[in-house]
Amino acid sequence: MPPRTVVLRDDPSPDDNDWTFDKVTLPRAYTNQNGIYYGLHLSFTPEKITLSLDQFSSNRVLQTDDQTLFIAASFAGLRFKDVSSKVNIEYIKRFLKAGLVLNGKNYWFYGHSNSQLRSRSCFLRQSATEEDMHARIMSLGDFGSIKSAAKLAKRIGLLFSSATLDWTLEPTYTRDIPDIEVDDTLFSDGCGLISQYLAQLVARQKQIIFRQRRYTPTVFQIRYKGYKGVLMLHPELDKKKDGHVHFRKSMKKFKGVSNNTFSVVEYSVPYVYSRLNNDIVTLLSALGISTETLLRKLRSYLTWLSSARNNLDNALDFLSSVGEHDLAERVLLEGLEDHKVQGEVTKALKKEFASFKKIENDKDKLRLLVQNSRFLFGVCDPFQILEEGEVFVRVTMPRSGPQTIHSCPVLVVRNPCMHPGMFVELIKKRISLSIGDCLKLRAVDKPELRHLVDCVVFASKGKHAAPSLSSGGDLDGDKFTVIWDKELVPPKIAEHFLYPNVPEKKKGQITRQDLAAHFAAYNSISMGRAANLHARWVRCRPEGAMSSECQQLNALYSKCVDGALIRIPEHLRTPPEPTEPFIVDVMRDEAKVFAQEWMSNEENVKLIVNADSDIQTIKALLTSDRISMTEFQVLQTAARIAQRSLINLRPFFPLMNFSALAATEKRIISDMFGMNYEENIVLWNSLMRSDLLDQSAFQRDLREPPLRLHRLYTTANQGLSGFFEYLKRSLEYYKRRLIIIKTDDRFSAGIFIRGEIRWDEEYPVNEDIAVFAVTPTASQSMSLYKSTVNGYRLHCSDGLFQLYNKQIRDTWIFINRPPNESRFELQTSIALQKISSQTQKHMGRIRQTPIIGVEIHVVSNQDRIAHQIFDLRLDRVPTEEKLRSIAKAQPYVRNTLSSVNWEKEPEGYKEFFQFSQPRAEELLKKKTLDELDDLLDFSLTHHEENRAFWIFRAMYSHQHTSSTMIAEWLLRYPDLVYNLLHSILIEDVRQIPPPLCDIRQPILDAVILTANDAPAACTFALQKLRIDINLLTFDQYADLLWTAATVVRAHDLVQDVLVQLDEQRSALNTEDSLKYAHRQALQIAFERAEEAYEECPCDAQGRPTKQRTPPARVRIHSKKGRELPEVDATDKPQAQDVQPAEIHEPRSLKHPIVVADIRVDKPFTPRLHSHIRLAPASRPEKQPLSWKREILDGIITVSFRDHVEITLFHHPPPEYESMEWSLYDCGSTATAKAKLEAVKRLNSEAYEACAFHKLITGAPVDSLLPEGPASSLTTTQWEGFNPSQSDAINKSCGTSLSLIWGPPGTGKTTVIVKILELILKQLDEGEQILMAASTHNGTETISCTTGA
Repeated sequence: MPPRTVVLRDDPSPDDNDWTFDKVTLPRAYTNQNGIYYGLHLSFTPEKITLSLDQFSSNRVLQTDDQTLFIAASFAGLRFKDVSSKVNIEYIKRFLKAGLVLNGKNYWFYGHSNSQLRSRSCFLRQSATEEDMHARIMSLGDFGSIKSAAKLAKRIGLLFSSATLDWTLEPTYTRDIPDIEVDDTLFSDGCGLISQYLAQLVARQKQIIFRQRRYTPTVFQIRYKGYKGVLMLHPELDKKKDGHVHFRKSMKKFKGVSNNTFSVVEYSVPYVYSRLNNDIVTLLSALGISTETLLRKLRSYLTWLSSARNNLDNALDFLSSVGEHDLAERVLLEGLEDHKVQGEVTKALKKEFASFKKIENDKDKLRLLVQNSRFLFGVCDPFQILEEGEVFVRVTMPRSGPQTIHSCPVLVVRNPCMHPGMFVELIKKRISLSIGDCLKLRAVDKPELRHLVDCVVFASKGKHAAPSLSSGGDLDGDKFTVIWDKELVPPKIAEHFLYPNVPEKKKGQITRQDLAAHFAAYNSISMGRAANLHARWVRCRPEGAMSSECQQLNALYSKCVDGALIRIPEHLRTPPEPTEPFIVDVMRDEAKVFAQEWMSNEENVKLIVNADSDIQTIKALLTSDRISMTEFQVLQTAARIAQRSLINLRPFFPLMNFSALAATEKRIISDMFGMNYEENIVLWNSLMRSDLLDQSAFQRDLREPPLRLHRLYTTANQGLSGFFEYLKRSLEYYKRRLIIIKTDDRFSAGIFIRGEIRWDEEYPVNEDIAVFAVTPTASQSMSLYKSTVNGYRLHCSDGLFQLYNKQIRDTWIFINRPPNESRFELQTSIALQKISSQTQKHMGRIRQTPIIGVEIHVVSNQDRIAHQIFDLRLDRVPTEEKLRSIAKAQPYVRNTLSSVNWEKEPEGYKEFFQFSQPRAEELLKKKTLDELDDLLDFSLTHHEENRAFWIFRAMYSHQHTSSTMIAEWLLRYPDLVYNLLHSILIEDVRQIPPPLCDIRQPILDAVILTANDAPAACTFALQKLRIDINLLTFDQYADLLWTAATVVRAHDLVQDVLVQLDEQRSALNTEDSLKYAHRQALQIAFERAEEAYEECPCDAQGRPTKQRTPPARVRIHSKKGRELPEVDATDKPQAQDVQPAEIHEPRSLKHPIVVADIRVDKPFTPRLHSHIRLAPASRPEKQPLSWKREILDGIITVSFRDHVEITLFHHPPPEYESMEWSLYDCGSTATAKAKLEAVKRLNSEAYEACAFHKLITGAPVDSLLPEGPASSLTTTQWEGFNPSQSDAINKSCGTSLSLIWGPPGTGKTTVIVKILELILKQLDEGEQILMAASTHNGTETISCTTGA
């Protein structure tokens, strides 16, 4: 007998190059009785290479080929020890290139499905040559137009994806139709149409059965030829008879071949409930769902599970919720006391508790089942009747059949999900727009879509397609968690995250080795790292998933999902330790402990139950709201049980959901139960025959959504005197009631009451009552709903109904029996202003007004859909808070003297800041230069600017002052320059005296840096410094212009400063070349300033105004500065002139360089050499009157995706690392800077910079005509050229610089070629010509013409 597993090689080496195995006894492949094929499976691990048998999933490739020629290869366990992942990748590449030789037969890499790619497995196929194998692959479809290996692998993978052969669909029955697109937004991505006729045929072919009945899904996930996606039921195709399948353009991934196999991968089914997992709980917590609510949901769920062991009601509910429908029916008919049934229920409970762990890594996980939810395929709205933010959800409900969830908010999530999402209410249209992983949409009812059951229909209009914004989903088979549980629909909203498209790497012809290399290189390590880091950051940030770190990791994770390689920024790699337990961990631990205790408890495992009577069985059957039967089937089953035990079913009528019955079924039930007239009123919806509401009010306000109510009481039959008796009955036996009162033809009111209400108590109702007012005689008929809020109470007793807010004096509705002498039986007082001012204006007042009619309608306790529709009048989930993806910047703490610990500061500091100016200045005279330097730093660090001026005056007045130190402080705090100028430019002094003249340029830079805050002082100082401006070298002057163009932000001011600088230099412009240089430098500065203003407009105070694109939010931190050019001279004092302690080493000047961390999940336009502006994103706490918004200009000198280095012109404030900054893009400086440097070089180097410098600058030029033979060319008429072309040739050969212009088609290229030929004839041997053009096409054309 052949072995089941064969070891081909023990301890494979990472350096293996050959995989040839001879004389191997192979396991024998076979097909079992169910038609499932078990073929050869090759497995690679660091320990061994084995060959065994494993099940082959059916796919279109295997269906049309000989399966015995295939081997499935798996590399999931191949991770060699102590080597990098690249070693594993190279090993797989070598294997796939070399192929497998097994008993003399060659097996080559063939392909894989997309799921196989993620699980690191593929198919090998037997073939004689590698080329033959590639040709076979490419014959599977028309893939010639695909130039990306990743895309081609994905398209071929569609043929390998699991699918069963269901139908042979002739192309004549199919049509190609366009997608639904609005303004380049695709709404029907992967979603086509199928006729009802074909859907029924496919369902019959696949033998789709549910509850022993044929079931036709409304959504099919399919594969057909080159098409991939879902088909949604569309009865319109049956009416039009225009094909049975309509494929959208987005479904066609490649042109298919002749194979007409129509394969169904999956289809929609009823009763698939959603579960809360780790991701969803994380996001719900970030969006405001409280820890208490989530824990309460978990504990309720665990208690419900635990009680299923011996409670018939909960056992039925549990089994139906987890899809064990047949077992639930057995429990119902055979009872829990049956031992076989006990064992099956125990097994189901064990399976549910065991699901709290991940099988692959044995880690705990959350799987909290949500009753008011479904897990559904997503499809598009083919009629475009849903508005943006609306969604249509119609699902099969237990006992009720298909029901539409509408007029309420729903939460829509697609896994994996990391970003909370966004929700915006559009008040005028009363819809909701949701963007993000968590979509909060408004469910509506549209009759045109009611044929679509057990799926979620998204809108096909608006700015965004909702599926694409939920974890980057689409409609080609994605499933969505849909929740309408009020407690789990978040009250907060968050800005969206637009999932980016990952660019494809394209090349020419794709080879088999390209496909093999793509498979080998794929890994999910980065995706796992991003997910793990996200899980760690979410635990250590109070904002949870809304933290900037989590949002950035979400962006990186989304790229990994699409196969892109990512680099996780350094600042995201080391999250701090959490300080408190995270909600997911708390819930997971609690569920784990509960499951362990339950599994270890033998009493639970034995599932002890008590025998139930038929009465208890009927009650359990009628109270279960999750058993997968229709209401008609439930009532028939109850009738059979009652018949065998002669049980009267009339006491159970309140438990029966008659609203779920069709008209024919109601007649059958009426006859079966022998109902009398009053009972028939309960059976049929009594509100439709209300004696108090006219049909217009019913059609307008109560029909949509249609309330399912049964009339319990009406004054037309029972009289007004019976009101309080029936009111008490409705409060005791029902959970939902509607009381309608009518005072006259002008006014009626409905009172919706939810929940338990105790008789003769002041019972808190909080938000569980809503009032519905109808005023049909108003100029515009008004119907208004108003709900109660927390604090409301309801008192009901014999003869009294009173609804009030906290105190009785704040009563809203009061109904009572009037005194005996009154001729009325009931009267009411209503505070109409609590409903609306319009109602009060129309009615005046209702005070002790007689009631002419009352009705009480109730909802069956088991009609959950009716409860939900009823609750829509009460439930509102208001959006309490909008969570921005970038949270509002918090105020920062500004350094002040009040926060200083003086004990840690040098002696005398505290006294200095307490002294008056005279005493302080006397103290400063005794300080050394280093001490003054430290004291000035301390003063500015704590924003003591006034005292900083005193210190600076003492510093430059010091006998050993350092020019470099002065320059450094001027650039750090430019306002000090006016203190300096005021002291040195006195009387007849018109220029900076020695030794400060050595730092002339830093002084002028400081003046320019103050222009935004002190424009008048700046312009006045520039006038006073005219001589110094003239003494600057041209390079220094050009740098000064550059500084002004960069840092002076107000539009008019920068022009004034540049013009003033130019006027100051006018006396120097005597030479043509220097005049040219000044003119060009000024023009470049003007253009740069204009571009900066266009990109980042600023107001007159130099503050950026509102931009078209919001600025990026960043944090910055320090980096060691870059040295500026050396100061011309230093005034280092000689050692013999001073005391040793007084020697102060000169310091070189530096621009501060900061690093800005960039969020990788947000667009960022600045790039290398961009001019940026940093503005504080918030104000300081306890903002002083003297505070000014410090705006920093800088240039990006190093750029990465996650951070940039910025060289600043201004020194940042001392608190800059604790602040958040808005980063504005002012455009690129690369071109302007290059032009300015070229002008400087042309001015300084002249001929060495450019041989034509005189022509460019306008300097006198000697004759450039060549001597000798060249001059004879000036009048030649060249053969084949017209006079204009000949003239161009002659003049170009006789001058050093020529400009030839002509419109297209006039022979410019031919002329240039002729000129080149003439020049070549004059060159000596070995000399060459450099020919350049602005485009590659230009050089290519000339090269081809000349033959060069």
